[in-house]
Amino acid sequence: MGKKLIVLLLLLSPSIWADTTTGWATYYTRESCKHEGTGGKDILMANGQPLNDNGMTCALWVTNANGRPMRPDGRLIQVRNAGNGKTVTVKWTDNGPGKKARARNVVVDLTPAAFRSLGGQLRDGKIRVETKRRE
Repeated sequence: MGKKLIVLLLLLSPSIWADTTTGWATYYTRESCKHEGTGGKDILMANGQPLNDNGMTCALWVTNANGRPMRPDGRLIQVRNAGNGKTVTVKWTDNGPGKKARARNVVVDLTPAAFRSLGGQLRDGKIRVETKRRE
């Protein structure tokens, strides 16, 4: 019982999540997932739901205290466009960005709808953002 409680407290610890993360936001679509080979007929997110390009969701890469990726749990994430101050609240439903994108400081993948609501143009492909988990 004691070990399980410690593990649970570590997983819920705020130190695992940075209060605010800055970097780039990109977007991903059903079509881009097919192109990358990460989906078949139905593109499913890590939470088991189909990817909806019009949804207000995101993919984040969050690790626990042991460095292992955490599963998306539906918590809300506030994303702010650093250029124009617009914000959007999205639900964490998928894992991402990929390793190469993370190496380029991409901190969040958004659906096209969420990306556009921040004032991003899909042709630009990325925008500078701050992410913060909502309590």
